[in-house]
Amino acid sequence: MLKPVSNPNSALASSADCPADNQARQLAQFLYETLQTIQKIPLVKFIKMNYKVKSVFSTFFLLILFQSCNIPKQFYDDGSLKSQGKTVDGQKVGEWKYYHSNGNLWQVGHFEEGKQDREWKFFHENGNRQGVGILDKGERQGKWIWYHENGELYTVRTWKDGRLKEVISTSDGAGNKLDKGTIQDGSGTVKFYDIDGNLTDVLQYKNGELVD
Repeated sequence: MLKPVSNPNSALASSADCPADNQARQLAQFLYETLQTIQKIPLVKFIKMNYKVKSVFSTFFLLILFQSCNIPKQFYDDGSLKSQGKTVDGQKVGEWKYYHSNGNLWQVGHFEEGKQDREWKFFHENGNRQGVGILDKGERQGKWIWYHENGELYTVRTWKDGRLKEVISTSDGAGNKLDKGTIQDGSGTVKFYDIDGNLTDVLQYKNGELVD
């Protein structure tokens, strides 16, 4: 049954508060004190030392930018890379990548203030595309497309504000159309199949949410 993880963050250990934040604050304080000292230096003397000052300040600014965020990586038990991305103040931001245990890319997308945002792409272990869709602050929006392991189209579904609205089509790995279920406007059944077209599950939805 093809049920790709739509929120990789929930399947991984949450990021702790950025340990570099305190170092960044210390650097900022040191830079501030240095500025206060420079203000007391006579203008002529300051101009003569301007080049060195620029170099020092450039270094400090780069250090602050680097230390104010953390670039954590997570690994599988065998040491292979599981995920990598950036956190700011303990929240995932920017591009994040997740990997299968065989080293192939699994998911790649953008985080905004700790929530999945924009376009996310998914890949099977063999490297073939698995799916693509848009998220808005963690909620799936619009058309989501999923593929079988052989790269053939599996199913197309539409979402609104994180709720499943409709299944447009469902096919097996050979391109044969399958019964997609009865869901309409978020309520009804959704059928799941394997690549050979064998029915693997039937789930019930109401108002776009899965019914237990």
